[in-house]
Amino acid sequence: MFRLIDKWFLAMVFCLVIMASLLLPGCHPDYDVDLPNGYLLVRSNSYDIAIFGPKGLGLHRVIPPLIVSIGVKDEFVFGIVADPSEPSFQEKTERAIAERAIREKARGYFLLNTKTHKVQVGLTKEAWLAALEKNGLQGEPKMRKPSRWLG
Repeated sequence: MFRLIDKWFLAMVFCLVIMASLLLPGCHPDYDVDLPNGYLLVRSNSYDIAIFGPKGLGLHRVIPPLIVSIGVKDEFVFGIVADPSEPSFQEKTERAIAERAIREKARGYFLLNTKTHKVQVGLTKEAWLAALEKNGLQGEPKMRKPSRWLG
């Protein structure tokens, strides 16, 4: 009887290890990634991936969530902000309404010049490409999901 319990216990442990190894690679922990000139790409949770300004300027949020694509070329950081479906922002509280307004304004493409601290958000693709070209970046640049910045 002791042997049967040992085998059952080992089988359960084995199953748990297999399940954990299948589930964990899909999880992304919270992180922050250095960007040019002291800016940070910060992931607080799956609904909150944003860019914060450098410490010398108060480390405030300059590009609100949800950043879904991002790229960097020299001092320029560019990408796409999507409309998050975070449940807490469906509430009718004053804070939730204000946060929704900020995020709706930023939805679309963005361009951040980390040297001059100029931020352009809520751009259409055409306006974004024109802004990139005006700043010496030709064509549509390559971007990646924020999670790919972890290397």
